[in-house]
This record gives sequence, C-alpha cells and structure tokens, in this order.
Amino acid sequence: MNINIFSRMPKSDYSGGRYLTWAIAEALSLKGNNVTLYTDNTPIFSTDFKASPGHKKINIIEEFPPSSRLVLNSGDILFVTPHLTKEKLFYLKCVRIALKSKAKLVVLNFETPNMIKELSPFPKNPKLWRGTKYLAKYASTVLSISALGNQYAVKYFENGPRFNYVYPGVNSFAIKPNIQKDPSNKRILIFARFHDKHKGGDDILDLLSKRLSGYEIRIMVGCGYVPTQLLDKLLDKASSSKINLKFIYRVN
Repeated sequence: MNINIFSRMPKSDYSGGRYLTWAIAEALSLKGNNVTLYTDNTPIFSTDFKASPGHKKINIIEEFPPSSRLVLNSGDILFVTPHLTKEKLFYLKCVRIALKSKAKLVVLNFETPNMIKELSPFPKNPKLWRGTKYLAKYASTVLSISALGNQYAVKYFENGPRFNYVYPGVNSFAIKPNIQKDPSNKRILIFARFHDKHKGGDDILDLLSKRLSGYEIRIMVGCGYVPTQLLDKLLDKASSSKINLKFIYRVN
C-alpha cells in the first residue's frame, strides 16, 4: 500500500506529535508499505529509529506544503498531521490533492478545543483548529491518540468521518532488554514541556518536597527552555529540599 504523510517537522527540537508521526511512518514502513513523507525538515530524532528494518525504506521529500499539483495514485492513503494555525492554505491543498487523486484521507488528532475547554484551566483559541476541522469534513478517518480524545473528537468534528484511536507506542528498537532494576536507585526522570501551560510543566514545582530528599531528579526538555522565573523557583525549592535537580535538553 502507498501511504503519503504530510507533516511539518522541527529541525533541531523534539516535538511529541511530530515524533509520533515519525514513529507511525516507521511502523507502516516496517509492515511493508511504501511510505513517503512530505515535510519541511528531516528532524534530529529520525536517527532514533535507525535500528528499524524499515527505516531506510521511508522516502523523504522536503517540500512543505506540497504543491497542489501533486497527484497521488488512486487508492493511496494521505495521512495528515495537522499543526495549529489560523491559515487554511495547507489544509485546502491537502483536500485538493486527496480529491483529485481519489486518495483516502486520514487526519491525526491530538486534542480538540472542546477537550481543552472542559479539562484545562488554560484555554486555547479555537480558531487555531479551523483548518483541521475543514480537513476532517473530507476525511475517511480521524485518528485520535487516546480513547478520551476520541470521545471529544466525535463531538467536535460532528458527523463527517469515521473515528478511531490508537495510543502512541514506544520505540522498541531503542529499548535495552538487559537493564536491571535497582530498588535502591533514587533517581527520577521527568519529561516536561513548559511553553504550553496546559501540558502541566509548572506542576513540577509542587512535586519537589523533602519527601524526595536525597533523590536525583532529571527533567528532560525536548522543545524550548524552562522559563527563567520558573527555573529559579525550581532550583531554590530543590536546594531547600536537598534534591539534586538536573535539566537535560534534546537528548536522543
């Protein structure tokens, strides 16, 4: 099967949604599909999957957004990872290419405005989803990354496409099977994102207390940096609680 993926990719950062998109491309290639990724950059995390037998078979075309003159094969799948923007040009091109090619359109969904409004104290502008909502009207499937997200997607995108969900997997080729668990190991690894408030990065401050005295806590930051004001608070609280706090940026 020919599967074409349209997705922006960061050049020098880690992004959870883009990382998932790459992992999906790897999985589809591993299963014997012909996978072509149209993107603006080959990201730094692509090498995380070099051990996968399907890795070198992924065809990367650095053209984003793809030209609306692009014609896919009839019956191909066009898999789109949306990005938040008020501009609709990219989404208009996706629909045009899918309809002209008679390709099936699949849209990846991370979260919807109704989900954020109900569950998060940090609202986002619903207009950022205008393009995604337009895209969903023509989609065969809206694929959410969780069962909960799927419930909100059904309500938000209404009665257009088919809805389904699949939880993000792990890079099984990078897992070391011989790691030994050490019950005396007093280390904690936290993955955090700070420039999107609803991601909960600020909540780490509440976790630091004397109960964790003697622990080493490493905070892995894949995108952006820790805001200066929050960083000072984290370091002060860690020091008073006798916690060894370290920050790691963009680790493969």
